[in-house]
Amino acid sequence: MKTIRLVSFWLIALTFVVQARTVQDAIQAAAATGRVELPAGEYSGSIFLPEGFTLVGAGAGHTILDGAGAGTVVFMANNAALIGCTIRNGQIGIRSQKGFMGVFACEVADIVREGIRLDGGSACLVNNVLDCGTNATGIAIIEANPYVGRNVIQNNQVGVRVQGPLVPILQANVFQGNETAVVVQDGASVELVANIFDGNRTLMTGQDLTVGNEIRAARPEELLIASDVSPEGSRSMMQVVMSQAIAGHPLVQYNLPTEPGRFALAILHPSATFQIMASAPDTVIESYDAYDGLTDQDLQAAFVTQGVYPGVAVDNPEIRESHLDRYVLEKIYIHPASFAAGPDGTLIFDRLTNLPRIEVLLPPGCETVSANPGAQIDNEGSRQRVYLETFGTTRVHVVMKPRSVLAP
Repeated sequence: MKTIRLVSFWLIALTFVVQARTVQDAIQAAAATGRVELPAGEYSGSIFLPEGFTLVGAGAGHTILDGAGAGTVVFMANNAALIGCTIRNGQIGIRSQKGFMGVFACEVADIVREGIRLDGGSACLVNNVLDCGTNATGIAIIEANPYVGRNVIQNNQVGVRVQGPLVPILQANVFQGNETAVVVQDGASVELVANIFDGNRTLMTGQDLTVGNEIRAARPEELLIASDVSPEGSRSMMQVVMSQAIAGHPLVQYNLPTEPGRFALAILHPSATFQIMASAPDTVIESYDAYDGLTDQDLQAAFVTQGVYPGVAVDNPEIRESHLDRYVLEKIYIHPASFAAGPDGTLIFDRLTNLPRIEVLLPPGCETVSANPGAQIDNEGSRQRVYLETFGTTRVHVVMKPRSVLAP
């Protein structure tokens, strides 16, 4: 992979303005190469890392990304990676939404709300220091299941806050001097493995501390983060974590009939409370049904809208138990633009989703002509199934033909 190296320079009165502009310009210029190495220096303003991009600093305390009070200092698109930087001075330090990101050997400090915020999706967060401030949360995990390993999470109001049915893994972290080390909310759960808790006012709320975690003073070497992190090694770790994380997320199944225009879909969710919005505002939701796939018990559900987008909210907060693919929402959509006949005898399914596990069950007697790169195609009796795994927003695009059309 080619790398663009950003030349370091200092212009006394214009340092922050010029360097902030140059960082984002360098990222845009390196779109084809996918990587920028940012030398030591202080860079002001917020930064956006595009999908699949890697930003490598000279090390925490050396390459400093100062948000200058921005709402988010670094916003990371799907599969972006940030390595070896200090992130400071913003409402949120690092944020992703529905995607997957990697943050390695970084320091996050002087933050108002949350050092790292995950809104859905997942992440690989390794060898970082989260020292955000006494009113802040170090890591906010909302409807996500990241791997959080070997971090120092210290001096925050809350070290890690977890919401939603997915299960994050917290392994070999040091929680030191937080008001509360771990907060588990709303029936969520977290897997705790070999963490150290040192001088926190409260260890945990919402879940008991499990065997194998230690309450003791941290040794000096346990408070250091790695300074020789390899971008290639980080990327390899991200790939492993991403594959494992996807397996814990909801599944969307599209079931296509012979005639285009109308199609069925089912959401298999680990929680009995969730909301699914249509990705096209002119979608008609003809019918819906929600139930517990294990007991066949009906679930409470209602039609909702978000702006111009229709959807269905499944709302059963009294049901606390969660399990992969247990709770089912079935819907019938009418949207001719998503499932249409092509001019050459093909059928075309084209639909956006932000769920990471995606199945498309083709009409009986049809075979796939083309599908998204990396899709797995299986035969299930007289029908073919196209299966995809990816974080972020995905345009599912499957072209199919009846077997009689494909035959010579």
